[in-house]
Amino acid sequence: MPKEFVEDEREELHYYNLLTLINYENLHRNYAKQPDFKVSSDFLKTLEAVDYVNEDAYKLRGSYTKLVEKHFRRKADELVEKEGVDKYLAKLKVFGAISNDFIKNSLIISSAKNDISNTDNIEAYYSTYRLVSTSTKNDESITEKYEALKKLSRGGNVSNIYRLC
Repeated sequence: MPKEFVEDEREELHYYNLLTLINYENLHRNYAKQPDFKVSSDFLKTLEAVDYVNEDAYKLRGSYTKLVEKHFRRKADELVEKEGVDKYLAKLKVFGAISNDFIKNSLIISSAKNDISNTDNIEAYYSTYRLVSTSTKNDESITEKYEALKKLSRGGNVSNIYRLC
């Protein structure tokens, strides 16, 4: 087999292994029917050394992409738990702080598509979104959805709502 192929597969398997580690606690809770199960404090120590802003790996490695998503969603969950921040705004704040624009905007848009329809405070959500997003293309999509949702909340014209939601 070509050396490059073998190296690529090893890297994918490495990220898959890390993804399995990060998912273990929740999976164990569900399958063992132990809702209070917690992994030991050093169980996830391996994940501390991961570079979560590697754009090339994010674009090429499915397991790495899922690992990055899970990592930053866990950070958002921690923000909710520690500071009582709205769960939808927490994701925007955590994702918005990511140093790599490609990864940041990818995570922001994937959440914003649904979260803007679910948040209790659409104005705060949209203004936070605008502060953290650096993608004009994504901004157009979310602005269109925001405008349609605003009309709905004021009892305005809802003809485009079903297409957007």
